[in-house]
Amino acid sequence: KALSSKEFGYTSTDKNILIDTIFCVALLNHILRDIINTVNTDSADKESKNTISFCSKFLHFLCPNTVFIKDSISLENGRSIFKNLSLTINAIDLKCDFDPKEKNAIKEYKDHVIRAYSVAKFLHDNSKKCIAQIASNPQNSTYMPRLVDSIFMNYKL
Repeated sequence: KALSSKEFGYTSTDKNILIDTIFCVALLNHILRDIINTVNTDSADKESKNTISFCSKFLHFLCPNTVFIKDSISLENGRSIFKNLSLTINAIDLKCDFDPKEKNAIKEYKDHVIRAYSVAKFLHDNSKKCIAQIASNPQNSTYMPRLVDSIFMNYKL
């Protein structure tokens, strides 16, 4: 709940917000996996997959100013942007400990968040502002994480 009122200031204090958002996505993923594994009666598939994509989207709508969305397209395009354009990732050390079963998925999300935050900081530092992205509610649709997601989703090499 406290995360929903926070916004990035594009200073060193953002590190704590980023760690909190990653933790919340990881926690929701852990809870959902436990529930799915508990109700899963199919003995052939006893371990559910990670639900990071769903968790990041769900939490983004609760905390649109701080939670970056990750799915397979934004993940790959974000990687491509940094590789093909030789962009520099902000040197942010986000130390987070997670359940070993989820560690790789969370690391992948953490790396995605660092790339996304780097793009957001670049836009902010170059005085780029978000325009209304949701026509029906323009005063509440200028979220930097949504703009970065739009960039990642629409990137073409």
